[in-house]
Amino acid sequence: MKNIYLILPFMAFFITTSFARDRMDSNTDTIKLGKEYRKVSADIASLRNKLEDAKNKIPLLEAKAQQAEAKSKVTLEESSNQASKATSGKLKQAKKAEKLANKAKDATEDAKDNREEADDLKDKVERLTKDLDKKYKRLQELEEQKASLKNDPSTSTSAASTN
Repeated sequence: MKNIYLILPFMAFFITTSFARDRMDSNTDTIKLGKEYRKVSADIASLRNKLEDAKNKIPLLEAKAQQAEAKSKVTLEESSNQASKATSGKLKQAKKAEKLANKAKDATEDAKDNREEADDLKDKVERLTKDLDKKYKRLQELEEQKASLKNDPSTSTSAASTN
């Protein structure tokens, strides 16, 4: 019987320290959860801003590309007309045709670059949308974890302190 009295204080000590450790783990979990929740929320806000900016730039780039394509067509036509005039053999007309051909080439490259930039921006919008979806899913998971910590009676005080 004496042995039981000797063991009881040790058992009580181990039981209370294990509950305290569980409480400590829940407090650190709640703190980590709060930090991650704030980080994910900030990431979502940042992604939404980037996505909105990219979506707003797409129509501008497409319009710019269309203007560059129209300019390219006009310049190509002028270059072609000048080249047909230059067949008469005059050096001045040949040089003018060459300049117009270079202008047409530059305008065509500008149109191509603008179109590629618009396409790249569309790809970026897709990527940002996927990233945003992932962040929203993670935020939902964190909210579920937060709710489960609130519902757990052993962590009710720690969960209330994070709100």
